[in-house]
Amino acid sequence: MNRLLLAFLKSAVITAGFDAVCFLYGAVSGSRYEIPLPIEVILFLVLFVTNYGEYLLDDRNRRDDQAENQ
Repeated sequence: MNRLLLAFLKSAVITAGFDAVCFLYGAVSGSRYEIPLPIEVILFLVLFVTNYGEYLLDDRNRRDDQAENQ
């Protein structure tokens, strides 16, 4: 459960940071730069699945290394 929450938070922070960068770009350039909601949802889901898979593989590799050392 801890890995799931960590992947969720990491994805949320990256998505919010991307939105902030787009907002700042729009504020500086003087034109509104908006990202459609479906694109944001797809970005979040891709990041979440990637991060969760990364944590699962890392956890699996640690267990394999511990089994070899015993």
